[in-house]
Amino acid sequence: MRLNLDLPPSNWNKLKKVLEPYIEEFEVVEKVYYAIESLDFEESFEAELFKILSASGHNPINWAEQSLIEKCPGGPSLIRKLNKTNIKWASLRKSYFDYLQNNFKLTIKN
Repeated sequence: MRLNLDLPPSNWNKLKKVLEPYIEEFEVVEKVYYAIESLDFEESFEAELFKILSASGHNPINWAEQSLIEKCPGGPSLIRKLNKTNIKWASLRKSYFDYLQNNFKLTIKN
C-alpha cells in the first residue's frame, strides 16, 4: 500500500484539529499529532510546477518543456532549485503525473 502524504498545509491543519481531542487517550494519535506539528511545509517540485503552469494560463495537465517553464513567472526559480538537487527535467515528468493523479480528480465537462 502506498500512502500519499503530499498534502497542502491546510489539510494537515484540519487533521491536527480532528486529532487534538484524542491525544490524551491514544498514544498513536499523540505521536501523529506531534509529527504533524513538526512538519516542514516546503512545497514539492511537482506542486510548484502545477502552480506555475496554472498561474501562467497554461494547461497543467499537459507536460511542459523546460523552455516554456523558464518563460513563466516563478519558472526560472524552479529550474534553479532542480539544478541544485541534480534532478533532471525529464525525470520529473513521471513524478509530476503521479502528483496529478494522486491529488486531483479529472472529469469531463458536458
